[in-house]
Amino acid sequence: MAGRTLLLAALAPAAYAYSNTLPVVSWSSISTKIHDALPAALTDSIHVPALLNDILSQPEACEHDAILLVDQPGVHASDFRTMARDSTVARHVANSRSSSRYPYVAAHGAFDLHSLAEVVSLQCDARLLKVSHQEEPAFIEGAKHVISMILPDVDAHHGGRKECMKESDASFSEMLEAITAKFPKHLVIYTGSTPSQRLTRRQYDSAADEEDSYTNPFAELGEEPANVSQKAFAPPEGGILKKYQLLTPGLITSLLVVFFVLVPVMMAGIKALSSIQSPLRLDAPKGFNAQTKKQQ
Repeated sequence: MAGRTLLLAALAPAAYAYSNTLPVVSWSSISTKIHDALPAALTDSIHVPALLNDILSQPEACEHDAILLVDQPGVHASDFRTMARDSTVARHVANSRSSSRYPYVAAHGAFDLHSLAEVVSLQCDARLLKVSHQEEPAFIEGAKHVISMILPDVDAHHGGRKECMKESDASFSEMLEAITAKFPKHLVIYTGSTPSQRLTRRQYDSAADEEDSYTNPFAELGEEPANVSQKAFAPPEGGILKKYQLLTPGLITSLLVVFFVLVPVMMAGIKALSSIQSPLRLDAPKGFNAQTKKQQ
C-alpha cells in the first residue's frame, strides 16, 4: 500500500506538468517549407495561438487552395494513443509531403480558432466557412477556402473520451475526403482549445500512467515519414525546473515541516537519549577486600 502511495505521489507532478497543454498536428498535401520554419524546441513563450500564427503567417500558406483548421475542445496528446494506426489523422500524416507534430503546447487560456480563420481568409483572399462535425460544407468551384471545423468536446462527451475520439475521427474523415476531392493542395491544422472543465483526478492519473517524459504520444499514428523531423519532440531548453514542475506548494510545505520541525525534534530526542547514564557501578566499593570477604 505504501509503495502504491509513493508511486502515485511520484507521478502526480508529471500529470500536473501536462495538464494545461494541447497537441498541435499540422500537415500539407504539397511540399512546403512552412513546417521547416517552425521552432526546433518549445519554450515558455510558445503557446498554441503563437504556434498557429507561426504556421499561418508564412507566405506559402496562401499557396494552398484550402486551409482546414480543426478545433476539438479538451483534446489531449494521450487521446491520440487510443486511436488506431489506420485512423484518419494517422493515414494523412503518413502520406503527407510535409508535417509537424507538437504533443505538449501550452494552452495559454481560451482562444477562438474561428477568429484566426477569419484573419487567414482575409490574408489569402479566400472564402470562409465555419462547420460543425454534423454539417456538410458547400464549396464554390474555383475559389480558395478557409474552413473552420469544430469537433465534439472530449470532456463533455457522454460516451467517454475513447468514444468521442472515434466519432470525431469519422466526422473528420468525411471532411477530409470532401476537401481532398475538391482541393488537391490543402493544409490541415488539428488542435484543441481550453477544456470546458478541469481534468478529473482519473484523467490526471491516466495521463501520468500513459505518458513518459517526452515520449512520442503520436506513435499510434503510424510510421514516421522520411521528411518529418524529430525536432518537434525535443524537450524545452533550460534546466530541470524548465521541463518539469517539481517544486509545488505541497512539496515545499512538506519539506519545511520535515527540516524545521521533525528533524529538530528527532535530533533533540537522540541527544537526550545519548546523555542518559547508567546508575550501576561496576568498580568495587571503597575498602572492599575480596580475600578478607572470602575468609569470613
